[in-house]
Amino acid sequence: MPKQFKSGKLFAEITKKEGKKNGLTKNFYDNGKVSVQTNFKDDKKEGESIWFYTDGKVCQRTNYKNDEKDGIDTHYYKNGKVAAEITYKNGNAEPGLKEYSKEGKLISINSPTIVVRTIDQMSTQNKYVLQLSLSNKSENVSFSKVFYDNDRKSVIEIPTHKGVGNLIIPIKPGQSIQETIILEGSFETAYGNPFVTRTSYRLAIRN
Repeated sequence: MPKQFKSGKLFAEITKKEGKKNGLTKNFYDNGKVSVQTNFKDDKKEGESIWFYTDGKVCQRTNYKNDEKDGIDTHYYKNGKVAAEITYKNGNAEPGLKEYSKEGKLISINSPTIVVRTIDQMSTQNKYVLQLSLSNKSENVSFSKVFYDNDRKSVIEIPTHKGVGNLIIPIKPGQSIQETIILEGSFETAYGNPFVTRTSYRLAIRN
């Protein structure tokens, strides 16, 4: 199913089966070169999608599974060198970001870790607080509490202000809590890529 610009030049080629996108779909720049090509299965992205610069060189390669990014998302400079490699799982960025210079050298990222400070307010307010920050004291961060269910990740955002997040844990008199909490911090690097750091905290408290 071809689509065209007003100029008459080809805008897109879409493969459909029973009314749904199935197979390779291509979009084009006005100069006739492919801008992006994507594989679909029943209207959902499946497999590799490739973005191109206007001169036809590859800009980005991303793998999709059931319409979600899954695998290595690779970005390229116009000179063909790899700019970044970002790992995704079920649509979520994972730890392990790699960034490269235009010459192809791996850029050393200041990889901060999550620092956990505890604030005991059980006797006065029936709550316990995990106060989170990054080891490099960056304010450009968001924190979340992570859960997994059959390998599917879900998160609860932790209120964060100027680089400090406060995870409040209510606890009733006489109650005890023992659990392992997965904490995640994420921020955007100077190159615009998602950096993710994660840690586990063993909580054992009694009010």
